[in-house]
Amino acid sequence: MENIEKFGKLMPIEGTEFMVHPQISKSGGISLRDYDNIIPSAVKNIMAKLSKNLIKGKVSDIKHTPAPAYLHQSFSHLGLMRNDFTFG
Repeated sequence: MENIEKFGKLMPIEGTEFMVHPQISKSGGISLRDYDNIIPSAVKNIMAKLSKNLIKGKVSDIKHTPAPAYLHQSFSHLGLMRNDFTFG
């Protein structure tokens, strides 16, 4: 996992001692940036698979088109929770 300070300086919440993520948006939520252009690449990959199936006449296979593996996080669910289960 990456250090949160890589994304900028943590911002204080007014009137509290708490800090928020540097990329938080004013309207709520976190603005996730795709620095490596993974999403456009994944959409092109999926569209290529869909068009290939349509050309071959495999219309029923459209809903079974998988997302590219590189789109998913490399950590398992347990790996993402490991910090919550550490004591020290």
